[in-house]
Formats: sequence, C-alpha cells, structure tokens
Amino acid sequence: MPPHVVNSQFLQDWFNGLRVEELIDRGVFRERVHTEGAPSVHANQPPGTSSQIRRAYDSTGLMMAECHCYRLPDGSIGASGMRDPKGLRLNGEWYYCLP
Repeated sequence: MPPHVVNSQFLQDWFNGLRVEELIDRGVFRERVHTEGAPSVHANQPPGTSSQIRRAYDSTGLMMAECHCYRLPDGSIGASGMRDPKGLRLNGEWYYCLP
C-alpha cells in the first residue's frame, strides 16, 4: 500500500492521541537521529542547537514515527519543547506530510 499524504494537523492529532512522545520518552519506542544539521537562522534557536529528524522504532525494528526537533546543547528539546511529527504508522500504513 502506498503511503498516505496528510496535513500536519492530522499527524499532530494522531501523534498526541496515541501518546507517541510518551512512548519514546519511556523507552517503549527507540529513537534514533536520522539527519542532523544547523538550524535555519530564522528558527531563533540558541547557539549550539541542532536541527534533527529523528525516527522512532518499535521493539521489532519497525519505524513507527518520524519527527523534527531542535536539540539544545543541554540535550533538551527546543522551540515548543515537543517533537513535531512528520510521519506516523497507523494500522500498518504510513502517513506523512510534505515539508
């Protein structure tokens, strides 16, 4: 089945409703950095912050979510303090939003 393109609000609602951030924080999903770079100057983040795309995997290694976040030098998440979902697996199908 091809992936489904949806709007960012759909992803945010499902990400929050399924409590994906909590599953990542509790270690139920393992999170890995997929890409990392300097944030845009327009992001207004402190020096030393990195812009990251992070992927979360279940215990079988299946990717369950892809998120963007600003990782501050102290390791915490910048901006809103929460991950911004870019993709999410629901009922075995992949949903994502275009940048």
